[in-house]
Amino acid sequence: MQQANLVAILNQVRAAGFRTVVIRFADYDAGYASWQEAKYQKAWNLIANTHRLVQQQMSGGLTNVLYDLGCEALGGTNMQAYVQRLWSDYTFSFGNDDTVGFSTIPDAAHLAGLSWYGQVKPKIYAFDVYNVERDLVPAWQALGSEGGKPIMLMETYQNDSVTEGELQTVLEANPQINLIAVNQWPNTRAVECSGCDPAVRTAAIQLLNTTTQLSNYAPLADRVVTDNSDDSLLSFSDVNCASTTSNPCTLQANMAYAPANGMQDIELFVSGPDGVRKLVTCGGLATNINIPWIVRNSTYRFEYYRVSACLNDVPSRQADATTILSVR
Repeated sequence: MQQANLVAILNQVRAAGFRTVVIRFADYDAGYASWQEAKYQKAWNLIANTHRLVQQQMSGGLTNVLYDLGCEALGGTNMQAYVQRLWSDYTFSFGNDDTVGFSTIPDAAHLAGLSWYGQVKPKIYAFDVYNVERDLVPAWQALGSEGGKPIMLMETYQNDSVTEGELQTVLEANPQINLIAVNQWPNTRAVECSGCDPAVRTAAIQLLNTTTQLSNYAPLADRVVTDNSDDSLLSFSDVNCASTTSNPCTLQANMAYAPANGMQDIELFVSGPDGVRKLVTCGGLATNINIPWIVRNSTYRFEYYRVSACLNDVPSRQADATTILSVR
């Protein structure tokens, strides 16, 4: 039943064209005072099997998948052995491209757990932050030499105007913070209710059914968002998507000429919400071309290939560079 529910949700996410879906694991039975191999194997098998299921469902789609391997596990009591074993097994099996590692709380005890990763670090860090003004900067500073990497708030208050104001203030004062996402939790600043879960508010759940569920956080979001696998080969510049409300709008594709292994030409393909890959352009020189048909609130995947000649067919190999982009 749980697998069927997960598959149904993923299918809806994929059909709706979400940019990213986050899969979080929370093994609260993992804080072993002494090592429990059987419990660890149960947790590892759940994570590994879920990863395979999710990748199978999302393969070929435009939605990126990120895994949080342990909700607030980093720095937790008796969690170091579990975190380090799981991090080693996960990165050996799946690499570190699709995971934030373990989300954590920005207090001194939990932030000390950042050292648990060892030589292999996450490419994105995730924090649960409910007092942005007090905690976001210390969390970022705790990353040290990793401070240039992307950060996401895995949890914060639901559609909260105070949090939005604090984020504006903190980011303006610290432009080096590379905050890429704010994920709201169904929690508000309301007084805790008696006999109920203080982390889940009825008002927050009800707001999910409205068109204003993100209204306070919307001003923080960039109107044009691109994720480039290799900026030196393929990137995009805004022409009028951020400055106008025209629909469709125009972006500029910036392609570098970088021949290799006899491949002299460049083919650029795009796949949109329908999932069909189409040729955008083909040529043999660095070029910047306008893409005037970008539809707002849609997600596109652009693929850059080095080819020996323009054949107008999609190469079967992995693209030399990709960009996932969307405009709101």
